[in-house]
Amino acid sequence: GRGDFWAKREDRSYRGDLELITSGQADVTVINRVELESYLYGVVPSEMSALWPEEALKAQAIAARSEALSKIARHAMDGYDLCAETHCQVYSGTSRETPKVCQLIDETAGRVLVYGDRPVDAVYSSSCGGHTQDNIYGEGEDVPYLRGSPDGTAPGLFPLSPLDLERWIKSPPEGIHCGAPIQAQPSRFRWVRVYTADEMDRMVARLARIGSVRHIEVAHRHRSGHASRVLITGTTGQVEIEKELAIRRALGDLRSSLFKVETRFDADGKPVEHVFFGGGWGHGVGLCQSGAAGRALAGQSADEILAHYYPTATIPSPAVRS
Repeated sequence: GRGDFWAKREDRSYRGDLELITSGQADVTVINRVELESYLYGVVPSEMSALWPEEALKAQAIAARSEALSKIARHAMDGYDLCAETHCQVYSGTSRETPKVCQLIDETAGRVLVYGDRPVDAVYSSSCGGHTQDNIYGEGEDVPYLRGSPDGTAPGLFPLSPLDLERWIKSPPEGIHCGAPIQAQPSRFRWVRVYTADEMDRMVARLARIGSVRHIEVAHRHRSGHASRVLITGTTGQVEIEKELAIRRALGDLRSSLFKVETRFDADGKPVEHVFFGGGWGHGVGLCQSGAAGRALAGQSADEILAHYYPTATIPSPAVRS
């Protein structure tokens, strides 16, 4: 998690071989050469709690296998295929392996999500907040298997009106799968972030000199409610931020771009604090990991879970070796 608030150090061990490459200077690149299924042993329990329902873990294994195959050679210019961070998939070697998770991965061996005879880009995130997003990557092209939909009970047809969206974020209805009480961190589903006026002024000053921040407006949202363009108005100017990750980073590494922001003023009309009411953790595209666990608790199989999050993608039967 380098660069994130949850970053930490830990000792790790790995299956396969380790290869060290020097660049001729002080840097050393350490590459773990490992076959695909052993790689998944280290990915699945790093990306999803090993204590979560079995069908959710199976769905995660199939999605992770598909994602790895679709992005093979993503880091070819660096001398390896995939990194071990969230940019590709979190891979912790053997440190989080459990016999049960390894068994579940083995049970899904050879199963891959495909569309048009190719492995799909099976992206996923921790929690969609209640509604997954359409594809937001590249130029935001229409990707049939990455079309957002409600993750359970919804208040109406999306996009919601501003008032309904505020209610959806602040007081979500029961029956949303990623809101199921399956973990000790409900803040993955709904969260609040408060910045003082001075804190916000310092953050925005890194982007542009617009004076003291007076107003933060979500100028455009995707159908799911996630912000895609934010306009910040200060005492001497404005700055516009576009795209999901840029918005989250600019505003203090917010957990997601699904939020409603309120600025509170003192008696003299001067901003005191900016309060973000938000939902979900991550980009919200593809499989919602918390939602997959909630669906598994409700009795859905791995195939049913994947069919919801990756509509139009299929899982061909693995080839039988003679």
